[in-house]
Amino acid sequence: MCHWQVCARRSRIFMALLGLLLVVAGLGWLGYANGLMIKEAAIALVVGIGILPLMVTLLVLVVIESDALYHANQAQLPDWVVARFPPPSGDP
Repeated sequence: MCHWQVCARRSRIFMALLGLLLVVAGLGWLGYANGLMIKEAAIALVVGIGILPLMVTLLVLVVIESDALYHANQAQLPDWVVARFPPPSGDP
């Protein structure tokens, strides 16, 4: 159960960055459509603030999840996971 909790936590980080990308892309489109920015500035805004952090975070999350899958296969948990998600009171 703890492995799923950790996975859900990391998924929330990824969804937050997808939301950031959506907001930045919308702002870039609005800026370009209203004539406030040239096309190159809008593209730089979307790539620099939206896509680049998303891709770096995706790379880090893939590496971390690969390690987490290995630990799940070995039935091992880090100490911080056990402390954050203790077993139910009925379990030993």
